[in-house]
Amino acid sequence: MNTIQQLMMILNSATDKPSDTLIAYFNNCTVNPEDSILRRVESLGHIFRKKFAEAVGQGCAEIGSQRYQLGVRLYYRVMESMLKSEEERLSVHNFSKLLNDNIFHTSLLACALEIVMATYGRTASPSDGTSAETDLSFPWILSVFDLKAFDFYKVIESFIKAEPRLTRDMIKHLERCEHRIMESLAWQSVSNVLKQYLSLYIMHI
Repeated sequence: MNTIQQLMMILNSATDKPSDTLIAYFNNCTVNPEDSILRRVESLGHIFRKKFAEAVGQGCAEIGSQRYQLGVRLYYRVMESMLKSEEERLSVHNFSKLLNDNIFHTSLLACALEIVMATYGRTASPSDGTSAETDLSFPWILSVFDLKAFDFYKVIESFIKAEPRLTRDMIKHLERCEHRIMESLAWQSVSNVLKQYLSLYIMHI
């Protein structure tokens, strides 16, 4: 069984919409996040499909839609698993703060999409029209969603714990993303701030 087949097995029972269990969590929130979550998924979908088509070619736009759909299914599945785990661990039922956090959702969806992209990217070939996906390797997804590397980093460990059916290859890929972030990406924004500070300092000498 290849990695794509394994991903399909993980998502076999997943859906494109929040499950009844997720809806129940949403309803328990002080501020129900359902509408904002659905709007965010829709708007990020437009962005993803546009960027995917620009990178791979307009002829592959449908492939981008399929990749995004799989990512959304994994996103909802992992979100539900995370909430169940936290509910058991903390005996908490109201996750209003977490579920109304835009960065959390964008990072979690980006992580799900990174798994999907990496899974298909390893098996892409010119015959299926997806060979250009090699250009969409991490950190491409960060630029698509204008997401900070460290925000993405913060959800990786929880994502891995929440989805026990991730393959060894999928886990290794996320761990490589972690290492890359800690080695370089997380410090790029800090470096830019320092450069601006130094330039201002020099101007006033």
